[in-house]
Amino acid sequence: MTLTMRNKQAYPVFWAALLLSPLIISIICARSHGVEYISFASNQTGNFDIHIMNTNGKYIDNLTDNPAHDFDPTWAPDGRFLGYVSNRDGNAEIYVMDTKTKEHRRLTHDPSIDSRPAWSPDGKWIAFVSNRRGSSDIYKMDVNGENIKRLTKIGNNGSPTWSPDGQWIVFISQLDRTVGLYVMTFEGKGLRFLLPVRLRDPLPIAGDAGCTWSPDGKQIAFGTWEPQNIGPGVPAIVRGVLLELQPILEGVHPNLQVPVTLSVFDIDAENVRKLTQVPRVQNKKPSPILQIFRPAWSPNGDWIAYSISDVGELWGFSADLHIINVRNDDGVGTRLVGNGGGKFYLSPAWVPEGFLSVSPTAEKQTTLWGRLKQKSD
Repeated sequence: MTLTMRNKQAYPVFWAALLLSPLIISIICARSHGVEYISFASNQTGNFDIHIMNTNGKYIDNLTDNPAHDFDPTWAPDGRFLGYVSNRDGNAEIYVMDTKTKEHRRLTHDPSIDSRPAWSPDGKWIAFVSNRRGSSDIYKMDVNGENIKRLTKIGNNGSPTWSPDGQWIVFISQLDRTVGLYVMTFEGKGLRFLLPVRLRDPLPIAGDAGCTWSPDGKQIAFGTWEPQNIGPGVPAIVRGVLLELQPILEGVHPNLQVPVTLSVFDIDAENVRKLTQVPRVQNKKPSPILQIFRPAWSPNGDWIAYSISDVGELWGFSADLHIINVRNDDGVGTRLVGNGGGKFYLSPAWVPEGFLSVSPTAEKQTTLWGRLKQKSD
């Protein structure tokens, strides 16, 4: 009898919550039509917070909403926990947010700079970048911030990305003045240069552009420098040297333009194809010096999200968020959000489907829907 009464009391609460949750209904409907969700760091509200939106450019919300700067989002596979970097305690440290309880927990405690967290596919580890020993190295720790292990010990390393099976980590490293894609086991063993030697010279990799692994584990996307329009007086030097001399040459030769495009490496076939073209990008005025960085491959394998900016704008003016269909042959991406004005949309990270199962309470959902309505009016 008691069990029956509890069930009867639960029904009105359930239906009331459902009726008061148009945002969740909209998200579920969008999911059923193949719409994916992306989180990213943006200063659209003043300081940097982690926001979320769908691939139609709708349902934007602020997930972290803190006066400090929050950036570099990464998700646990179940979608409940969000990892990110924040200076809310005065230094760049890695935190985890429980999206169900809204609790935030600090994982790293070091006076150095910790950044670029990447959650492992099995949910047990977080790889990250730190300069706690002088050089930029890749570390891993468990999800409680314990058992920290240094994985790289030479060069300057960044942008760790897990393979879909969790056995490998691909990253960008500068060894002996050469920037390249490297891979190692999740224990930091078996380090090797990923691209075959015959492809190394014509592909100067943009060190801070980042990289991303396809969900099937067969391809890796990354940024490459594409030197163009070398002005009078600039010798026709090879691309690798041009990359090293770029900061100097830009100040001397204003006609020197070195954009960054997005390329995809097929691991089995050992070939590289250019995914984006310069300067053709939809919804943005033509520019020969567009730079693309921080790509993120969608879970369904169809899309890559990335940030895009003009040379000189990256830290000075703005950066927009784009997506591109990996099967496109025209090299044209679509802008999701951003239109200059000093706003940055950085570090896209696709949201796992499990995020929907840890939705907030009906009251918070209603408040959230109200905020979204105000933004759209």
